[in-house]
Amino acid sequence: MALPQDIQNKRAGRFRDITELIYGSGDVNKTLTDLQDSLLSLFHADRVTVYVVDMLTKEVHILFTVDDEISEIRVPKSESSIVGYVAKTGRGLNIRNVYDNQEVQTIDPYLRFDESWDRRTGYRTTQMLAMPIGFNGFRLGVVEIINKINGDCFTPEDAKFAEQFAEVLAKPLYNRHRSSVCDRRTALDRRMFNDIRHSGTELSSRVAQTKTKDRRIRVRLKLD
Repeated sequence: MALPQDIQNKRAGRFRDITELIYGSGDVNKTLTDLQDSLLSLFHADRVTVYVVDMLTKEVHILFTVDDEISEIRVPKSESSIVGYVAKTGRGLNIRNVYDNQEVQTIDPYLRFDESWDRRTGYRTTQMLAMPIGFNGFRLGVVEIINKINGDCFTPEDAKFAEQFAEVLAKPLYNRHRSSVCDRRTALDRRMFNDIRHSGTELSSRVAQTKTKDRRIRVRLKLD
């Protein structure tokens, strides 16, 4: 059932405010932290987490979460977890009950919900929205929204806003990824330069030592 028009308008206004703050920020992580209450209110959800893909390890890990109990999760891009599956396939999911194996495996026969984090914290995940974050062909991360408040599932409107939220995050996360790549290249270039300079200095030292030994040999030959 669709929400009344005035409520839809208010929700759209809140989303525009969130969008403007993210686009105007130089630190997306800090901005998301500042916006956590607004995000939870926007989705009528208990938790929101933003994951990013580590391009080197091919793992998905937390960039931002409202969960105080877990600050770091790393999972492979695979069917062994829902967030890993979304990062791997680029497919958005709206799941009514992650513990319902029949529902989950209807999506993909190999897909599993990773229960280990619930067991570790005592939290119970039920409903989940998971949307891929992509830009220019790069799969950069996943938006994960957990447990609908006052409802048994996330609505199509929730899913639409989650998809748009992922689109808003795409450019800042792409810039973050590109900056990280540049930093790694700069560090690598610096190490290579230092190695070459060290090698050159060592080579020069060896050449000088060889010339000195050669002069000593010549002197001894003359004396003999």
